[in-house]
Amino acid sequence: MDSQGDGGAQAGGTSPDSAEGGVSQPDKFCPRCGARSPYYAVFCMNCGANFAQISPVRDNRPLELRRAAADMLTGRWLKIVLLAFVIELGLFFYVSSLHMSAASVQYYSQQGDNVSAMVRQMSLPFKVTEIFLNNFRIALFEFVPLFGWLIFGESVYVTARIIEAFALANNPPLPGAAVMISLLLLPHSWLELPAYSLAVTQSFFLILYLATRRPAKALNTTLVALIFTAVELLVAAIFESVEIQLEYSSTLPFLTWIPFFGLLFGFYAFVKRLSKSRGQESQVSPSPS
Repeated sequence: MDSQGDGGAQAGGTSPDSAEGGVSQPDKFCPRCGARSPYYAVFCMNCGANFAQISPVRDNRPLELRRAAADMLTGRWLKIVLLAFVIELGLFFYVSSLHMSAASVQYYSQQGDNVSAMVRQMSLPFKVTEIFLNNFRIALFEFVPLFGWLIFGESVYVTARIIEAFALANNPPLPGAAVMISLLLLPHSWLELPAYSLAVTQSFFLILYLATRRPAKALNTTLVALIFTAVELLVAAIFESVEIQLEYSSTLPFLTWIPFFGLLFGFYAFVKRLSKSRGQESQVSPSPS
């Protein structure tokens, strides 16, 4: 009878001694480290935080998202994102080196000129908004399983052709790879392109989690991936807008690498902290008595 009572308490998320007067009391989850403690605990059994001095956790969704983010950034998910990014770069260089007819050069360069002229006329806040909304819309489509992969390929193809058209329309004509390399010399490319790789990677994992009947995992990782993508593309839009304001033809846009490396260091610190917190949580898993 005792062992059945313990097992039932753990399955229901309550402590073995959580019943007072027949009313089940839920366990506490520490807002600081996420560890579980009995409902009557005054201090967290993991980090020692005083529950009276910190707000109680009423909704475990933020905790679940934090755990999902830690698992994603320290596991195979991030490795596949990096692999997808390498493939994306390879596709850009390959497509931008394909033969292009004079009619195609005119068509794609006109497309690029129209977008560029429209964006250049906007004030800085409107530039950021326009670039972000356009790029985030593409990324949202890339999250859709299977269909997103087609959108990813189509987006890479069209962008690479526009890049090659600009290169060939130059006087003298340049190889498409040269213009592609020039874009990679600016920080916005290292934020925008990985965001698309992130979206298409998550579409793959979404299929995997749904196929293995893990809907909660699919939901949490997709929410985290959406947040990552939105933040990354917003920061990329800010960088690109500032680069346009500083004029691509000058050396001033290269100054944007200074804040970029600051953000990169901040992201690295964030991942380390997230990983450390996740490690502490995994060590404090309740064991059956």
